[in-house]
Amino acid sequence: MTVAEYRPTIAGLLREGIRSTFSDRGGLLSYGLVTTLLLTAAWYADELNVFGDSYSSTICAEAGLFPLAFAWHRRHFIGPENDSWLPSWPSDEEFRHVTGLALVYALRALLLVGTIVIAGVGVGIGFYYSFPGVASQGVAVLLALLLVPVLVVATARFLLVFPAYASGKRMSWLQSWRLCRGLGLRLGVAVLLTWLPLATVFALSFALPVPVLESIAGDVVHTLLISGSQVLGWLVALSITAHLYERLTEPADCSDFD
Repeated sequence: MTVAEYRPTIAGLLREGIRSTFSDRGGLLSYGLVTTLLLTAAWYADELNVFGDSYSSTICAEAGLFPLAFAWHRRHFIGPENDSWLPSWPSDEEFRHVTGLALVYALRALLLVGTIVIAGVGVGIGFYYSFPGVASQGVAVLLALLLVPVLVVATARFLLVFPAYASGKRMSWLQSWRLCRGLGLRLGVAVLLTWLPLATVFALSFALPVPVLESIAGDVVHTLLISGSQVLGWLVALSITAHLYERLTEPADCSDFD
């Protein structure tokens, strides 16, 4: 099958992302479990006002997902057997090379995700202040919640920038858009569906008796499930984009950093 003939289904992309993620048990433990515990700890630090009311721990932990994304993408391309948690010495050329890639990757991810979130929340806030009142508050929240997924699907063709950088290639937003031509909607919906574990946990939490969530044990388990489902969906989405990038091959006009 040629690249031009490759037209995966949404189910096919999800299946490949799930298969790739769960087949790497070592990666799930070293990346998934550790990140889940760190997110949970950050949320509790803010809940206990360890650093005041700024939610700085949660913000830093969520921002830390971008380096995690780069590491997971890179692990996919170099293979688990070549991946190591032990950093190279700062004088090592490979260390500087990978650090540069990770920095550009994280900055681009922050720009894209930040734009999507700010746009969605901005529309909600704009509606609320334009039509003040109790009813408009619910509509504003609904608008924000609906707009963010729409923007995720609309910008999906830009996502191949990230596996490209993790594999050591230069790629512009326009190159990614062209490479993913005809597949943006499928990729966007597939990535959006990786939010299902998180949405399911939230939905089930509303069905639980309030005293269960108010107990310390219940609250800890609930928070672990939320952070774990978020990280799991994140890893599957990353695996989907890495798989699609590999199948579409690297564009001829993408040059190596070396």
